[in-house]
Amino acid sequence: MDALTRFGTSEEPNETAYNIANKTELGIYDFLSQDGERGRRFGGAMRFFSGDGGSYIQQLLSSFPWTSPTHDREDFVVVDVGGGHGSVSVKLAEITKSMRFVVQDKAPQVEEGRRVLPEKLEGRVKFQVHDFFTEQNVQADVYFFRWIFHNWSDTYCVRILQDLIPVMKDGARVMVYEHVMEDGVDVLLSKKRER
Repeated sequence: MDALTRFGTSEEPNETAYNIANKTELGIYDFLSQDGERGRRFGGAMRFFSGDGGSYIQQLLSSFPWTSPTHDREDFVVVDVGGGHGSVSVKLAEITKSMRFVVQDKAPQVEEGRRVLPEKLEGRVKFQVHDFFTEQNVQADVYFFRWIFHNWSDTYCVRILQDLIPVMKDGARVMVYEHVMEDGVDVLLSKKRER
C-alpha cells in the first residue's frame, strides 16, 4: 500500500514496493548486481527452478521440437535473453546434440554462469554481457525470454522487444515462457500454469 500511495501507477522499475522494503532507488536487478552474494543466491534459485527442484523446465522441453533435425543443428542459435547463470540453456544443450546457445545477462550473472557451466558444454553454450534495453547484437533463430516480462511494465516490455528488430532475420522466433494467471485470486506458485 505504501508503494501505491507513494508511486501511484508508475511504470518505472525503481518505483516499487521492493524499493521501499530494501531502501534503494535502484531497480531490483541493479540492486542485486551490486551485492555479489545476493545476486549469486538469486541465480542459484533460478537454477533450482530449472533443475530437479522444479517441474517448470519439463514443459519447456516438451513444448518445442528442440531435438528435430530442423532445429538441432550447428547453425541454429538460441539467445537466452536475461538468462542468468544459463540454467535453461544448459538443460536444452543436454538434450540436443548440435544447437548453440548464447546466454545474455549482467556481468555478475555471466561470470557465475561461466563458472558453473559443465565443461562438456563449453563449446555450445556461450555467455555474453548484454543489457536487454540496448539493441540486440546476436542474430539468432530463437530469442528466448524466460520469466522476464512479468518483471517489467508494458512500456519496458515494448522496449525489450523493439531492441530485437534490427538484428532479426526472416523466420526468427521470439519465445516467451511466463506464468499464466488464471481468473481468481490464487497466489500459490504451484497453482499457476506455464506457457
